[in-house]
Amino acid sequence: MFSALVGGLLSNLKTTTSLGFVRVVTTRDYAAAALPSRALRGLYGGKEVQFGNKVSKDGGNKTRRKWKPNVVSKNLYSDVLEKKFKLKVTTYVLRCIKKHGSLDDYLVKTKEKNIQSEVGLLLKRRVEAALKAKGEMQRQLDEQIQTQQGDTAEGPSFN
Repeated sequence: MFSALVGGLLSNLKTTTSLGFVRVVTTRDYAAAALPSRALRGLYGGKEVQFGNKVSKDGGNKTRRKWKPNVVSKNLYSDVLEKKFKLKVTTYVLRCIKKHGSLDDYLVKTKEKNIQSEVGLLLKRRVEAALKAKGEMQRQLDEQIQTQQGDTAEGPSFN
């Protein structure tokens, strides 16, 4: 279900450029970034394919090559949503998640422009909505406790 939801979301928000890259258009009108389409389907943390030369030691001959980000497939658990998500993440993002303490903390504390992924932005919004709902429930519970304590603090009234 999650992949179908993300697939539908991505089909509405992406446009392909002539080089095969995908231009990300977020709903909050952040600066669009040209990223490979596979980077939109996982948490890459801004890492992308880099190009350069391999230089031989003896002759100094240059051979064009590319360096791909170290991407692994991981099952990451969201404490707030109480659900596992199978995501493609870079090892850089895994270190960031470990530094923040959990996937939820990483998503909430990281700016949207640094996530650069529609899957990541979708998860971020879902976590924020769940946290907001939990906060409102906690506030209502606290108010109920205070009113109950206020009633008992007055003591019984004997008329």
